Amino acid sequence: MGPDHYADSLNALTEAWREGTFDKRIFYYLGVLYENLSVFDEAEKQYTRFLNHEPDDREILLRLARLDFRMGKWEESIQQYQKLLDKNPKDVTSLVNLGLAYQLRYKAEAALSGKNKKSDADLKKILELGVHNLEAAKTFDPNLSKGIYLALAQMYSAQGLTDQSIESAKMELTKYPGDNKDAYQVLTSGYEKLNNKQGLLETLEAWARSDPKNPNLPRRINALKKQLKIK
Repeated sequence: MGPDHYADSLNALTEAWREGTFDKRIFYYLGVLYENLSVFDEAEKQYTRFLNHEPDDREILLRLARLDFRMGKWEESIQQYQKLLDKNPKDVTSLVNLGLAYQLRYKAEAALSGKNKKSDADLKKILELGVHNLEAAKTFDPNLSKGIYLALAQMYSAQGLTDQSIESAKMELTKYPGDNKDAYQVLTSGYEKLNNKQGLLETLEAWARSDPKNPNLPRRINALKKQLKIK
């Protein structure tokens, strides 16, 4: 269904409901239409109405969790994905999204200041939960989607686990080679922390091959080669 037909569909479904036609699927379709229109609050309302009749419907539970995620409601999203995992601890989709929700919640909380900022212990716990869920997802399905190993690498880096961060960033690049600036940034940062200049040089050279138009990389490579006395 194209966007041009959304308004007609919404009107037809809403009118049917108002005239007394009851079918729980009306709430489902209204929710999908509102979600596609990015009217997230209304989509959430319709999905909740559907769940009043089918409380264990996995698709709608996932849609609700995704809505909260897209709206930046990290705590609510975490709660929704956790409910799904309580029913199926091997649900890789929920594990991945729960891990990502914790990562984004950590970033949001860490950016706060003053009285609103959580303690270092609380921030550490949020980060640990993010790592835990992505590691569990990796155990059940090592072929994770693009960006997941990168997210894990970034969280390892935030924890100060440099070796694990490097390995996870390498895995991201192995599975999804090409121009992946964020993964290369994690790698270069890791090698710099370890003072591993050879690893740093190899990473910069690989990055330059994947992004030949980046003017900064040749300069960094040449400067590093001078340090290593490589012609």
